[in-house]
Amino acid sequence: MSSLDSYVVTEEQVRNVPVPAATRTFQPVRNGELLDMVMKVSDTFGLKLSNGRFALGTEQQRMFGTYDLVGQNIEDIASFQIGVRNSCDKSIAAGICFGTRVFVCSNLAFVGYADDMFGITGRISHRHTVHILKEERLYNRLLSSFEQFNDFRDWQVKFFDKVRDVKLNNGRAYETIIDAVRANVINKTDIIDVADEWEWQDKGQNEPIENRVWHSEFKPRTAYSLMNAFTEVGKAFQKKNPVGYPQRTMSLVKFLGQRYQLN
Repeated sequence: MSSLDSYVVTEEQVRNVPVPAATRTFQPVRNGELLDMVMKVSDTFGLKLSNGRFALGTEQQRMFGTYDLVGQNIEDIASFQIGVRNSCDKSIAAGICFGTRVFVCSNLAFVGYADDMFGITGRISHRHTVHILKEERLYNRLLSSFEQFNDFRDWQVKFFDKVRDVKLNNGRAYETIIDAVRANVINKTDIIDVADEWEWQDKGQNEPIENRVWHSEFKPRTAYSLMNAFTEVGKAFQKKNPVGYPQRTMSLVKFLGQRYQLN
């Protein structure tokens, strides 16, 4: 059983979450309504979605889900995904973001990508105001995001190529981990865990640890391996806060992009 099973739910459960009544300033959007919009927009652009994964948090008031984008894999490295989020308690806006899932990672290990650094609309959102459904405003924002998917895809492929080319020794990796704390990408309490994961993926084949998975893909001493050390440790935060986790991975990608000049 996956360690993530404690919050993973079915699409039916997500669609059945009740929403409160609208008010003068608040217009909730049903999870199912948002998912249907995403499906319709993806069909418009000839993109097929599959393998939906969903999580609910904060007494089922917040939802996060991912779909694989069929036929949009990056070689044997990762699959493109779209992340969908919503809330019934005004806590987060309804929206989507593009991202990837590295094949060797486990369920719902979504890595999102922000757009403010690269000029690509990798994500959109709309607060639950009374205007969210008027004149198809949310739907049109989804359309504008999907229009740039090919640009996002091209950028993402280049990012993976570059991050695998950045060679790191232990000293440079440790500096990056410390600076990630200063940049609020990870917590201080994560420093040793990320460093241990980075070191162990180099030697774990010869020094196995019970209930710990070693991946040959992460043995090379590169920024790609370090990125996956961050995301592996991040699964603990993901389990506690599946809805907030994609924002943390967006911060991670932006941080690595700036540090290693990957844009």
